[in-house]
Amino acid sequence: SSAAIAKSKLASLDIVNADINASAAIARTKFASPVCVYANSTVNNGGFAAGAWEAVEYNNEVIDTNNAFNKQEGTDNNNGGVFTCPVAGRYLFSAHSVAEVNSTGKMANMGLRFVKNTTGNAANGGTRIDGSETNFVSGNGYITAVSATTSCIVDLTVGNKVWLQAYANWWGGSWLAGAGYYSVMQIA
Repeated sequence: SSAAIAKSKLASLDIVNADINASAAIARTKFASPVCVYANSTVNNGGFAAGAWEAVEYNNEVIDTNNAFNKQEGTDNNNGGVFTCPVAGRYLFSAHSVAEVNSTGKMANMGLRFVKNTTGNAANGGTRIDGSETNFVSGNGYITAVSATTSCIVDLTVGNKVWLQAYANWWGGSWLAGAGYYSVMQIA
């Protein structure tokens, strides 16, 4: 029991499924936790400009396994909820947002999209993630509030930033956005 054999004296040990006892268990602590973020907002935020894509901020962070989400980080247009990739990999993003005007029936159109920044500074702006853009258009005098959901899968490297942008036009009053959620899950 006190004998020691240097690992260099052994042939390469490739463990295959047949070498493992069916009742063997590996402690969960031996696995790295996947990156997971979930934030939401229970209130719509104002101050959005007409016809401009702007970041959506969040007031409640529910889970953030790697301290990778900032509820109100500065982006190219305003503060928004920004995810900064802590581990290179493939990620699933999902977000939902409500858009409403404070003048009855004056919502014209609304869209959502995810944006990716590769410079490490969200204030430098970003590029739309293809396949994530939504759009809704209404006739004048019909819609006061609308909501949309978008999702995408994207490969990220450490330091990449991703945030949700909203866009709207309206015929009267001002528009608010943000009551919704922002979710990130590392999948590979």
